[in-house]
Amino acid sequence: MQKILDKLTSDWQQGKIHSFLNPFSYYKLRNRMGLLQEIDLLAFDGQLLVLLFRVLGLKHLTRKSFDMTSLAKEVLSKAVENEERVFIVGTTPELIERAVTVLSDAFEGLNVTGYHHGYLGDQHDQRNQLITRIIDLRVDTVIVGMGAPLQEEFLVALKQANWHGTGFTCGGFLHQSARNIDYYPHWINRYHLRWLYRIYDEPRLFQRYFLLYPWAIMLIIYDFKLRPMFVSTSDSCSLQE
Repeated sequence: MQKILDKLTSDWQQGKIHSFLNPFSYYKLRNRMGLLQEIDLLAFDGQLLVLLFRVLGLKHLTRKSFDMTSLAKEVLSKAVENEERVFIVGTTPELIERAVTVLSDAFEGLNVTGYHHGYLGDQHDQRNQLITRIIDLRVDTVIVGMGAPLQEEFLVALKQANWHGTGFTCGGFLHQSARNIDYYPHWINRYHLRWLYRIYDEPRLFQRYFLLYPWAIMLIIYDFKLRPMFVSTSDSCSLQE
């Protein structure tokens, strides 16, 4: 657990791969701690986890997410400024081209050297071909929106293939951007009601927020607060014996 805590940050860095945790993605990645340990930096993409971990003692954390209310604008603006090669992977075959067009229009001069939809599934040959293509194109920044854990697996595989650029998972950002670059209304963002707007926009998420989230929160508290106590107690008993 300490290795995961050490990766939590509110900043991003060039040459690192980044992912963003919310209760749902943590639930999906909980049994993939080895995968999480391969990610260079982690951040919380919702206020709920930020508030929870402040209670648990991590006072320095703030919400960071790869969307237009947070890191996306900063990262893509920097990519334009530095004339970086950007590759985008994610959303559906029908929406990926629209998402790239919207982002290119919003960030004039953005050099999207390639893109691909995120429905790779278990097609490792196709994934490996895509990774080879990214490396051959000498891509500087990769943005991946496949959902957890597929997006994390893709970035880790890219890193293990000796790619040394900057990578970000982005969840539903590409799907949302295909519709509107500013997905959240201003007042929704101001009052931290993004979760409520997503339920309104995508009713299928109701179960995720009201059934899965409470269970995931209990697991997070156990993993990061209670479980280490039990392990320490067990170790102490063993030493005494």
